[in-house]
Amino acid sequence: MDTVRAVLFDLDDTLTASNEFAAAVLSASAAEHGVAISDEDVRAHRGAVFLPMLQNVFGVERTQAYAIYDTYCLRYEEMMRGRLEPTRGADALLGTLRSRGIPLALVTNKAEALAGAVLDLFGWRDSFTILVGHDSSAGHKPDPDPALMALRTLGCEAQHAAFVGDSVSDMKCGRSAGITTVVGLAGTSTAEELIEAGATHVCHDLGQVLALLAPAAPGAIPTGTPQTS
Repeated sequence: MDTVRAVLFDLDDTLTASNEFAAAVLSASAAEHGVAISDEDVRAHRGAVFLPMLQNVFGVERTQAYAIYDTYCLRYEEMMRGRLEPTRGADALLGTLRSRGIPLALVTNKAEALAGAVLDLFGWRDSFTILVGHDSSAGHKPDPDPALMALRTLGCEAQHAAFVGDSVSDMKCGRSAGITTVVGLAGTSTAEELIEAGATHVCHDLGQVLALLAPAAPGAIPTGTPQTS
């Protein structure tokens, strides 16, 4: 048993239902620059950082990739109101953890400014002590750097933290950072994929995540053995 004193969250498809929306925005942004990338091709690389993905996966030249990504950030923020939705249970989860005095960090592969705009949209900005985007740290998920940066700011050792995310890169990031409790949210990835990548717990909705994490203040969460909630 290990007491959880801080929680790190992914954003896309964890706190927001963004998979289809983000893919559509990137596809449309690429089209504005004369590059044909389908929504399906984007969704096939869930959890990836879009900027290097444009170059390394789709072969877009560097200058054009940056232009597409700048357009993507602009269009995403312009279009998200009324089209981007919070994941069911996100408000209750964040509100409960905050009310119990558990500090929270957002660790996302989105650009920090765009992720901040999403937090503002849903009124979540004050819930998080730190926001770490792909441009905030030396590395990005699945590298442990963003999680370690968040832990340093929260003043929490990895063995006393939890990481909640939906992708293989989230699980690998959390485990590589030494975080003891790594919670996979099944949906965009299967429970088997999440456990193989390092999840110690698998939940199927944020209500289950809340049931798992809420007793952690001042109680404890069992760790070390992969299990499905």
